[in-house]
Amino acid sequence: MTSDWVGSWKGTVDLWAFYRKSDTFPISLDIQSQDTALSFTINYAFDPEKPDIRKYQLIKIDSVNAHLAIDEQNSIVLDTYFNDNCLYNRF
Repeated sequence: MTSDWVGSWKGTVDLWAFYRKSDTFPISLDIQSQDTALSFTINYAFDPEKPDIRKYQLIKIDSVNAHLAIDEQNSIVLDTYFNDNCLYNRF
């Protein structure tokens, strides 16, 4: 994990279906450093009056092998790896 990730980020999500853009909506990501993890909050702003806010933690498991976990704070933990400045997982 890198300190470059810490901060607040905003952008736009473009949803594509059958090779055509089907929807666009704003998104924000807030990443904060903790003792043994990074906390991050994603706000999918499909509807500005009903924000879809999701809170997660990115936890170090094995620094040597760049093995991490994304804890979704709801009993779901996703096995994750950091390689070549990219975060990879499957779910």
